[in-house]
Order: sequence, then structure tokens, then C-alpha cells
Amino acid sequence: MTGWDYRKKLTEGVIFTHAVTVHPAFEDIEDYRVVMDNAFEFPFAANEDWKLQLGVRSDYDAIPEPGIDRLDSYYYLNIALDWK
Repeated sequence: MTGWDYRKKLTEGVIFTHAVTVHPAFEDIEDYRVVMDNAFEFPFAANEDWKLQLGVRSDYDAIPEPGIDRLDSYYYLNIALDWK
């Protein structure tokens, strides 16, 4: 498994995150899975500990099981609390 994460503060309180993870199958080079997650994080309370995360996660499977799509994407909206 290999991957990378990216985090960029766009403006005061607004953060963009990007993460990619590749899961190779060592038995077959053509069989792999890629998971990508992109999100924006916005504070929605006065103290900025509470955040709203709006994002999309995509799972790509190069050789899926029969009847399953290769690409599965979903959108999400999360409420998060920073523990400092």
C-alpha cells in the first residue's frame, strides 16, 4: 500500500484536503485498488473547533467482482470537532 496526503489552508478557516491510497495486488500487477478523498473544511461555530466537512470519496477497483462497477463515488457532509 502506498499513498499521499495533501492539506492546504485556502483562507482563514477554510482548508482543502486531498488523499490518495493505492492498494496493489502483488500476485497480479493489473489488479489494484485506488481510493481518493477530496474535501473542504469550513468552521461553522464561533470558536472554530466545530467544522463542517464537504467532500467526495472515490473507490476504483481495476478488476471488480462480477456485477460490480469499477468506480464507486459518494459525496458526504460531516460535522467534526477538533480535539486540541
